[in-house]
Amino acid sequence: MNIISKVMNPLTLREPVRRKGGLCFAVLFLASVILYCNQVFGMPLPAALACAAVSGFVIFKWKLHQAVMQNAIAVHLVSLYTLTFSMRPPDSFRAVMSDFWILMTGFATLIFFIGVSELLFAVLLRLFGGEQHSELLLKCSVVSLALSFTVLLFLPSETYFGNRSQMQYAYLKFAPHFLLSTVIAAAAGTSLLCSLRTAWLRRFCCGISGILLCVYVQYMFMNRSLPEIGAGTVDWADMTGACIRNALIWVLLFTVPFLAEWLIRKGRGRQLAAPGVSFYLSALLGGIQLISLVILGVTAPPAAKTVGVKRPSGAEQFVVSADRNIITIILDGADQQYFEDGYAADPEAFACLHDFTYYTNTAMQYDSTVLSIPGMLTASRTLPGREITAWYEEICADAPAKEFYRLLREADYTVHAFGEFAANDYTPFQDYLDNLNDLTPDSTSIDKDMLYRSIRTLLVYRALPLCMKRFSEPVNGFGNDAVMVKTACIVENDEFLQDLNLRVSESGKPFFTVQHLTGLHNEGADALPMCLDILKKYFAQLKHLGAYDDALIIVTADHGEHSRPMNMPIFLIKQPHEQSEQIRYCSAPVSLTDYAATILDIMGLSQSGDEELFGKPVSAWSEDDTRTRLVFQRRTFRKDGVKDYPEDSRFFGYYFTGTKEDLRIHEEQDSPDLVLNTTLS
Repeated sequence: MNIISKVMNPLTLREPVRRKGGLCFAVLFLASVILYCNQVFGMPLPAALACAAVSGFVIFKWKLHQAVMQNAIAVHLVSLYTLTFSMRPPDSFRAVMSDFWILMTGFATLIFFIGVSELLFAVLLRLFGGEQHSELLLKCSVVSLALSFTVLLFLPSETYFGNRSQMQYAYLKFAPHFLLSTVIAAAAGTSLLCSLRTAWLRRFCCGISGILLCVYVQYMFMNRSLPEIGAGTVDWADMTGACIRNALIWVLLFTVPFLAEWLIRKGRGRQLAAPGVSFYLSALLGGIQLISLVILGVTAPPAAKTVGVKRPSGAEQFVVSADRNIITIILDGADQQYFEDGYAADPEAFACLHDFTYYTNTAMQYDSTVLSIPGMLTASRTLPGREITAWYEEICADAPAKEFYRLLREADYTVHAFGEFAANDYTPFQDYLDNLNDLTPDSTSIDKDMLYRSIRTLLVYRALPLCMKRFSEPVNGFGNDAVMVKTACIVENDEFLQDLNLRVSESGKPFFTVQHLTGLHNEGADALPMCLDILKKYFAQLKHLGAYDDALIIVTADHGEHSRPMNMPIFLIKQPHEQSEQIRYCSAPVSLTDYAATILDIMGLSQSGDEELFGKPVSAWSEDDTRTRLVFQRRTFRKDGVKDYPEDSRFFGYYFTGTKEDLRIHEEQDSPDLVLNTTLS
């Protein structure tokens, strides 16, 4: 107990030591404010100097630089805890700094965060040196902590545990950072509340507890009108009515604490001691969430394995063979409508595709990357069950996959598939893909800056009202994109374009190469110019290496735009030694399920009886043919919902004959023909 008492008691230093030590602290802190704001936040130097001047005025006005030297040992230990995340500047700034500025900014970042936490506790010490304020301090702490805990720690933690089977990083990789943020935010809020007069204290506490109630109801109930995160961009124009209703509910909920205070005063003839009803409401909601978090942590499934699994290596992503290449470039989310609109606006931008035939009546089978691409690569006709990993194992063991890769091996092909197209572990594909590596602790790292940024975007998206979510819509991944594999494939368009530098393999073997890129998935039509630049540069380098003319090149997409009707993917083919002055068009009813059969047919690798395994190639279909195809749309595609199927149904399947217009009519007028409840993890 004596040790605990000493740790919790304020330091007792002589006046000269406290004054001189505090002055040194203040100078270091103000210098760190200038450097941190200028280098990390990117503020102009005058703005950074202004921030330091304001901070200096407050510090010296209240003599906080001396109060810091009286903080308890426990406070100093909490301050030093910031070492866990503030030793270096963000990676985005390290890339453009010299070694000297990296060192200086890292030191400034450290001093800045330590200084902020020390000053917050110094304010509390100055305000509450006497025991008479202990009850008020406790109540204000609960009100402030409940909101800080909800937004900064509970929401990211609940999202993590609710999706832990998909997470490729441990909870402790981000929890300490957000726990510290919660403590700092709660301390700052408590300092503010305790400095207010009673009337203003009630108003501020009612406002804070009102926001807490709004956030609680928003993430528990009102976010259900949104599609699953990662299912594509939300059509906010169609949600105007929902946004208005949501805003009205926020206004009503926000007024609840104010109304409760008024009713208690009117009904009982007196007020509760400040901060009043806000304390009880905050304690209730905060307690509910704390208990929920503990239950989630205990019952959540194990996290996804990050070692002991196989992942594609990008070490040879820009390697091709001297001849006989089979190259497939998959632009994620490249919808036919985007290409057709882009061509109408600027035909010259598509000049690099002049040797290709564009199949305008192509249908995807699955509106999902992790279903579509594995299905294409295995020529599978087997529909997925609930567990996607079990489906991968099944389709890789099926006869079409075994025969397809046997034929490629007999033709001496090296098979490389680059990008993200399966759920975490690619082990089921190990017999077919030559660029899979075992993950080990030494082969992965976590970009904490990216992880924190991804999680912050996600929690803001969950907490904000509908009308403000459009400004913070997150990308799917839940922070998994921060898990870096040292030999990871390049998937982002800009990185691929920047690093694209093809070279010829020394092995002498022909290559079967699949490149899966972000494409148009995140930005829609805005990403089309960069995608065309990638194709232009890729083909130009193939020509420079003498590997373009005899190559079979397919440019396609795994699916179309998730949220739009008639969302069908592009499909273009350049056969070996095929030349043309401009793009040719074919409206034959083809499908991404024809992928394997088409490759074997064009490269002369087909054998008798293959049609039973792989189906017909695209060349076997004419524009006059009638064909029934099956398309699975995400459940969220149907705005009206379907009540006749289980809630865990993820995909609705529709058979259609004709064009995508016929599919649209079927989707809008009829119930689905098939349903899938496949878990995409």
